[in-house]
Amino acid sequence: MKDFDFQLNLSDQNDIGAESSKLQFSGKGQHDGVDFTFSGPISLFKVQYELSTKENLDLKYNANIFSEKDFVITVDASSLKVEGASLDDAARTELVNKFTQRVVSYKAEI
Repeated sequence: MKDFDFQLNLSDQNDIGAESSKLQFSGKGQHDGVDFTFSGPISLFKVQYELSTKENLDLKYNANIFSEKDFVITVDASSLKVEGASLDDAARTELVNKFTQRVVSYKAEI
């Protein structure tokens, strides 16, 4: 799929996941009372699991489970495109940090 470009790995039970350096993000915000839009590339998005087992003592069996190994989202503030407002480097970094923290919190809820 052209619009959803990622590498999916299911061949190794110790390295199950998806990774991409070709994803984009966008949004809108307000800075000093001025509305603006922003967009940019996600340098790395990676989610990785390994297949393992967990013993169920009550029912006396081992269950297969997926254990998270890595979750990475990397966005470079210098590649952020902003239209409608002028953001200094500190504001751009803060915006990128808010975006990545929001992604991490959404992922934790899933």
